[in-house]
Amino acid sequence: MNQPDIKLFKFRDDFERAGQIGLCATSIEGIRAHLGADWQELAKPVGKRETRLREARKLVKHLIRVASESTDFYRTVDFISRAAAATVEQARVRNQWKSLAGHLAPSAELTHEHMVPCEVVLRELAAAPAGVPLAGLLEPLTYRALVCKKKEIRTLDKPALRSRLPALAETGLAAAPPRQEPMPEAFKALMRYDAAGLLHELIPVSARAAHLKQAYLAWIG
Repeated sequence: MNQPDIKLFKFRDDFERAGQIGLCATSIEGIRAHLGADWQELAKPVGKRETRLREARKLVKHLIRVASESTDFYRTVDFISRAAAATVEQARVRNQWKSLAGHLAPSAELTHEHMVPCEVVLRELAAAPAGVPLAGLLEPLTYRALVCKKKEIRTLDKPALRSRLPALAETGLAAAPPRQEPMPEAFKALMRYDAAGLLHELIPVSARAAHLKQAYLAWIG
């Protein structure tokens, strides 16, 4: 079966992602200022009795999750997997080839996935020195994908990948030619998919996703 033309799907390209990320980053900076010296403690497991930190941690993770989401979040993802695209295409066929926004919505078959686990993003933000603006740190870690529950999530939700990034040795980055410049932070969005053997299953939806995948493939050679 040929790859569906995702341009026919009801994705949105008018979402002001940078504004949303900036708003959430500013809110997180407010929490950082409120916590003061306790800010970096959010990167560690929080005990049941530490109510203040536990509540702050939950709020920051929520802000991380919505940092690049529109209200109709499933229409503004960065990638769609080939399996998910085939599922949406089948829905279009059943609807006499007419696309509906609902075809992209979470269902028994489709789900929306944060490509860098929120726990990983939280640790990175908590490690940032006080006063460092967080929007620039947050933006490259906010990629999202529309994937199939049975075919991809079962792999991505394995303990080794659910809330952590794989080691470089588990990805194609291990064989990349030596470079003087550091690896782009945004590559972290593709590392779990690379380790799971799903990298080539991802179809870019957004312009930034197309640039990211092209750069990642060029980096690993």
